[in-house]
This record gives sequence, C-alpha cells and structure tokens, in this order.
Amino acid sequence: MSRPERFPTAGLTAVQEVLAPWPGRPADLYLGLRGGAEFSGSEIRLDPGAVLDFGRWFNAFYLGFWSAHGTMGPLAVQLRLEGRAQLSVEWRAGPEAGEAPGAALPGLRRRLLLSTEVAGNGGLQLHPLGPVPDHGHLALVLRAQTACQLHEAAWMTLASPRAVRLSLGICTFRREDRLAALLESLEGHLPEGSRLRIVNQAGPLSNPRLRAARDRLGALCHDQPNLGGAGGFARSMAEALEDPAQPTHHLLMDDDVTLDPRLIGRLARALAFLRPDRALGGAMIEAEHPRRLHEAGADLLPMWLVRSHGRGRDLGRAGVLQLFDRAPPVSYNAWWFCCLPLEGMRRAGLPQPLFIRGDDIEYGCRLRRAGVLSVSLPGMAVWHDSFAGKTAPWLSFYDFRNLLVGSARYPGEARPPSPLDVLGALFFRLLSHDYRRADAVMRAVRDFLSGPGALRANAPGVLHAELRETLGADGSQPWVPPPGRWPEPGGDGPLPPDVPGIIRALLLRFCAISLGVGRGAPLHHFAQPSVHPGCVGPGPYLVRLDPEATRFARMAPSRRALWPRSLAALALALRYGLRRRRAAERWRVESEALATRAAWEDRFRA
Repeated sequence: MSRPERFPTAGLTAVQEVLAPWPGRPADLYLGLRGGAEFSGSEIRLDPGAVLDFGRWFNAFYLGFWSAHGTMGPLAVQLRLEGRAQLSVEWRAGPEAGEAPGAALPGLRRRLLLSTEVAGNGGLQLHPLGPVPDHGHLALVLRAQTACQLHEAAWMTLASPRAVRLSLGICTFRREDRLAALLESLEGHLPEGSRLRIVNQAGPLSNPRLRAARDRLGALCHDQPNLGGAGGFARSMAEALEDPAQPTHHLLMDDDVTLDPRLIGRLARALAFLRPDRALGGAMIEAEHPRRLHEAGADLLPMWLVRSHGRGRDLGRAGVLQLFDRAPPVSYNAWWFCCLPLEGMRRAGLPQPLFIRGDDIEYGCRLRRAGVLSVSLPGMAVWHDSFAGKTAPWLSFYDFRNLLVGSARYPGEARPPSPLDVLGALFFRLLSHDYRRADAVMRAVRDFLSGPGALRANAPGVLHAELRETLGADGSQPWVPPPGRWPEPGGDGPLPPDVPGIIRALLLRFCAISLGVGRGAPLHHFAQPSVHPGCVGPGPYLVRLDPEATRFARMAPSRRALWPRSLAALALALRYGLRRRRAAERWRVESEALATRAAWEDRFRA
C-alpha cells in the first residue's frame, strides 16, 4: 500500500503523540516489542530486526471514541526517524463491539491500512491515511531494517483545533508526601497558560518538598475546613469559574494518584478536538496491580448500583482494547481524573455537599441534565490505590445515603431502591455478621427520610467525626491467624436467582446463626466489597484490610447483635416504604439550595 493520492498535507495538527514507556510503569501498556530496544526519555533505539507494535493501551488511536465525540478530519502519521524501517498502520477491532461481562475476549480482526518503507536522517516525515472505519483502533507498527532511532511519532488530523486553556484542581487532606510526589512529577509538563489550584483541607502545609514543588509550579493554594472530596473539588470549580484567565476546561484530580505526566499535554490536545458538550474522564488502574483496570467510566444500574467498564481486565494484553471499539457516553466520570468544560459547569452549577462517595455520580447526572455528556477517553489513565483496602464501616453510610439522595434527585437515571431493596441491603449485612455496616445503612436511611435538613443541620466535619467515632473502623484490633492455620481465600458463592429463593436463603441463614451453627475458627478471607450471605456462611470469617491479604478483621456471628437489629431493620424498611416518596420530593425541591455558590461560600469560610 502507498500513500493516498491528493491528500491535503497543509493544516495538519497533532491530536495524539506516541509515547515511549515512562520509567517505573509497565512497558507493555505502551508497546509490544520483539527484538532489542532501548528507551531513553522520549526516544527509542531499535536493533536491526526489532519490531515495535504501538497498538497498546496508551498508544493506540481509538477510532470509536473520536468518531462519536470528536471533530476531526482525515488522519495521518508523522514521525522523525534515523535509519530504515517498514512502517505499517493496522486497523484492529473485536468481532463484536461491546463487552460481555466476565466473558473471555475473542481475537482481534486486523486490516492493513498503510505499509511503506521509511528511511530518514532525523527529519519529519508525513504519511497520510485513507478512509478509516468509525470503530476499533489504529496501531502503528515499526519493523527496523537497520539500527534505528525513533525520536517522535504522532497521530495527526486535518482540522482546526479549538483554543484550550486548562485549569487544574487537586483536593488534598493529610497526604502531603503523596501530593509532593504528584506535584514534582508535573513539573515541566503542564501546558502553557494552565493554572494549578490546590484545595487544602487539613491545616497549613508542613512538608518542605510539597511547599517547594507548589512554589515552582506557581500553584495557588486555598485553605478551608474539611468538606470532603465534594467540598474540595467544589472549591476548585468555584475558583475556576471566577478565574480572570477564563479557562476553557477544569481538570479534577485526586492528591494520591500517580500518572505519566505527559498525559496532561495529551489531555490538552484531545480537548482541542473534543466536542464542546463533553466531560472527559480518565481510567483508574490499580496501583498495587499496575496493569489491572479498575474502571474506565461507569453506568448506573437499578437501585443505583454501579457497573464499571472493564473492571479487572489486564491492560497489558492487546486484545483487551476491543472493549473500547466504540465509546458510548457513561453515567459519570470519577473525580480521580475528570475534565469538565467551563460552559457546561456554568449550566450545571456546583455539586451537592455530599462530602464523599457518590459526589461524582451526582455531578455526572447534573451534567447530563445540563446537556453535557460524560465520556471516557481510552488511553488516558492514572494509578490509584485499590478500593479493596478501604473497608471502614462509616463509608457505608455515605455510600447508601448518597445513592438514596441521587435516586431522589434524578429518578430517571436508574430505578430508585424499593423498600425490599433497603430491607435486603440491611439483612445482607446483618446475616454476614457486619453489624456496624448495618448500623451505617440504618443511619443513612434515617438521614434520607429526614430530608435535606440533615445536611444543613450538621457541619460536614462534625458529622464525619461523629460517624468515625460511633461506627469505628475495621481492624481497630486486627486479627492475626494462629501459626500454621493461615486462612484460605473465600469464593463467591451464588445466591438464588429469584426473590423468593433469596428470602428463603436468608431465613435459613437467620435460623442457622440463631442456633449457633458453624461456630469455630475462621477458615476463609474475603475482600469487603464481595461479602454477602451466599459466600461467607453462618460462622466467622475474615475481611482483608489490605489488598495483599496481610491484615484481617474477624467477623463473627452474634445473636445479641442480630436479633434487635433485625427488628429495627424491619421497622425501618416499613417506614421507608411509607415515607420515601415524600422524602424524595423534599430532596428534589429543597436540596438545590444546598449547592448554590452562596451556600458553598458559607462552608468555605466556616
């Protein structure tokens, strides 16, 4: 194949650069390699006969995303090379678009779009592409015929980019070492004219490295009380909306992520070709397993449960990219890396003061109502600590209260929890011996039924301190297995597929616990999010307090704890059934006043 004839080469602009592996990150997230190669900064040296395949997570060009959400024209490849090589561009896609949850992925289809010999002495070369499909992804493949040095490569488009002025907002609370490392990594990689804001919710910054990195970046620091992630990011959004530099986009980012800092520049380039009514998110990869995808956008399911796209997939495998053959909008982008258009923010307003857990989900619904779709850009990601180690019972309060609030405010997004759902949520915890989480869910339901006044009555930090004190934390007295009796990982036992079957199973479990069946030493351990009565049995078990399973909390049955809470759960579910519609209407009507700029200003100054 040769270059298409009469391709207009003037006016081409880079939309995505090809990245060499970043130090300390898995190289197979960037490229596949056969033969010898050396990586030095942005340059790659190849031995004769070596083959570089850039059709991997960070370097593939995702046609499904750009055809749905971009404003680009014809494509070309630009590179700067010393030596002689064979350059190919392949189109790749799975047999069918979309993911069958839990299913094995079939092989990729491939089609050669460009194949040409390239020889250079370090000058720029342009290789236009012909028409491309509207789904799947493109892979650049380089086969070295002599010793080669690739200085740079990029995917180019024939279109006029929009001006982008980027604002960044990082919310921090007592993670000064992590934040210092993040800021140091960003030095030299922020786009020209961008402004970085740090919202600090834990008193004066004391880490000298952090203060020095902040000053070198020229970051603005806003101190305020602990208002949770919602309050920290709301402050950065409010400041961006008033910024005299008039940024076009505002990036929200956690303080404890790590990332390839070149992705900030890639983000700015992508925004220049993204439709203006889109909010752009990046995926989360587990820091403990640096190839394992946690989430690349997510959808809401009935009862406001979340389905994370790609959960658990190994991004080091080229075949996984077929999950992103097409890129439909998602319900929300998580705020570990989420970029919002300022015009959309003005229409949507500031988020609800939900403190933590579900604030990003609520704002995704708010954006959709304002005409802004949330989309996840494949090839954009940060590394973040796994949530498997975040097991404190008080988190369940925020999870459940905020899903009830969200379902009341946006009932059209997903079916709200029914009284039977609430009862099931309580008994799933009670019959798994998780009494403190059951208490947290009961408190959440009561706060929801009391209406938005519950958010006005308590300062966020006061409520948070009360929850931590009353509900405690898993592992306050960590359990250590006796020598020679280390427990085994537990499996995910199934529950009956029908509601009557589930009710029968729960009644049998209640009777077994009441009769003292299964008492003894714990034999299995589980990740807390996967715990339910179908897998843990009537006896004691362990919850992992860290992803590596080195620390555990022991969960044991107790009739003294189970019986009174069961009666309280039945009464509360009945009360929820009688009052939920009135409470939901109050949240729809009254809660908007909690998210006004004036209301947030009062909290910022508290």
